[in-house]
Amino acid sequence: MPFADLPAAVPAGQESRVDGRAAGGDRTAQELSRAECLRLLRTTGVGRLVYTDRALPAIIPVNFVITDDHVVVALRNGSRAAQAANGNVVAFEADRIDEETRTGWSVVVVGPGVAERVGTTDVLLRSWITGERDVRLLIALQRVTGRRLLSA
Repeated sequence: MPFADLPAAVPAGQESRVDGRAAGGDRTAQELSRAECLRLLRTTGVGRLVYTDRALPAIIPVNFVITDDHVVVALRNGSRAAQAANGNVVAFEADRIDEETRTGWSVVVVGPGVAERVGTTDVLLRSWITGERDVRLLIALQRVTGRRLLSA
């Protein structure tokens, strides 16, 4: 299906205003420091791994933990994500959004991924999906950016 034939994500006439004043008042976006981004990442355990699969972007939800130097994700050995991320630059995103108040935050990490085979799944990285996750993907905290959406 060509992109032009895809349905709009929001029905016509129901788009949000770009200036943030639609449906609920003024909003502002605040850039976050690296330290604040890392603090926020430690408050959640689910994010999205972004990698390239067969020359196309791919995104999967993953459980993760943060160390001093890496986002750590458990993957299955031989999975497309593990193969594609190993040795390549990947992105990782996590957020917490309150749809009712239209506030929240989003953090993005970009860096090289290194896949390490481990004997068993790390207890801290137990996946919500059944099955062994015997590869630990380390994503270097090379570029860490974030934004907080606030009520004005």
